[in-house]
Amino acid sequence: MSNDPKMPPPPIVPKRPDTKRIPRPDADQTGVQRVPGRTMTGFAPPVPPPPPPVAPKPVVMPERLRVERGGMIGAILVENNLLTDEQRQQCLAAQARSDGSMHFGEIAVRLGFITKEILAIVLDAQKKYVHQVREEQSRMIPL
Repeated sequence: MSNDPKMPPPPIVPKRPDTKRIPRPDADQTGVQRVPGRTMTGFAPPVPPPPPPVAPKPVVMPERLRVERGGMIGAILVENNLLTDEQRQQCLAAQARSDGSMHFGEIAVRLGFITKEILAIVLDAQKKYVHQVREEQSRMIPL
């Protein structure tokens, strides 16, 4: 082909109008979408695994449970350092919210403060305490 000066110039392609980039919540400031685990240059370094769960520290049961202050489960647990006073208050608040339909020990187990096994031991100690108190009271009644 010859360069003919009479030949029309090539057609002008209109430019696209400037469009405003709308930032996406998963994009950075440049509007580039971020894919989890990927970087601009390839894959991100591996994420270290989470630390293993910490085992709850074992509860040391006293050889003999102290049962005082009326023999209530919450008091027995606090007296024997099986429950903190704050945890006891949380259980009492939950019991009040349940309109008394749930037992204190049941709530303490559900909240993860004690195990069912500890509850069984404390209930047994409470039962023995109540029996002992009734025996003492019956001896006080004159016949």
